[in-house]
Amino acid sequence: MLEIQSLTAVFVAAATPTALLTVVIFLGRKWIGERIAQGIKHSYDARIEEIKSDLAQRSAMLSMAHRPLGENATTLLRHRIEAFQELWGGFMLVREACPYTIHVLDVLLEREFGQRLAQRNFKTAPPDITDMDFQAMMINNGPSGKPLVNTRLFAGEYAWSLFHVYRAINGRIAHLYREGRKAGSVDPWYRDEYARSLVQSVLNSEEFAEFDRQKFGRIGWVQLAVERKFLALADKILSGESTSEEMLRTAARITKAVQAEPK
Repeated sequence: MLEIQSLTAVFVAAATPTALLTVVIFLGRKWIGERIAQGIKHSYDARIEEIKSDLAQRSAMLSMAHRPLGENATTLLRHRIEAFQELWGGFMLVREACPYTIHVLDVLLEREFGQRLAQRNFKTAPPDITDMDFQAMMINNGPSGKPLVNTRLFAGEYAWSLFHVYRAINGRIAHLYREGRKAGSVDPWYRDEYARSLVQSVLNSEEFAEFDRQKFGRIGWVQLAVERKFLALADKILSGESTSEEMLRTAARITKAVQAEPK
């Protein structure tokens, strides 16, 4: 301010009116330029603060949004693990409930079935399968005591169908033996149309051909095949993979086979 006043005094004292006018115009332009620059800087600083505040708010919102997503994912994984554990426990309950007779049938050659196997006084004939044996195999509740069908929500339709057909195959074998004993002739279970449809529903064509090539041990073979499929599925799902269309088609095929009326 003092600089402006001193310069003005000098020029007022010494200059002509024309020179004085030139000085005034110069000083006016300089003052206006400074005001404009100060105004721009103030607006720029204010805008910068607005942007910083907006970014901080967005960051906080994103952090809040991601937190429940992570928590939900962890909860979903826990429920899936529990469902697969419970369903696998169901597999083991069915296997453990298989009576001694089932294991005997598994070591017989096809020619060893028939009337002699149905004779109660035949010394090598395995014992009857009781109602209690049958009920123990056809379980509805898992190790926790809760209905196994509840696992479908988190384990998925394909996992449930594998257990469903596993239980149905073992139950059908037991049923055929009981009925054969009553009728006086126990036929090979793997020649039964319904039992074959159950096995075929869960195997691909190559696996089913291998099943048919077995001379004995078919019960254990198909049990192990279904169990391996279940464990492979559990590994995929719990690793983050989703159920494929092929798995869903297989689940539908298995369900249809299980629900079909035996002939």
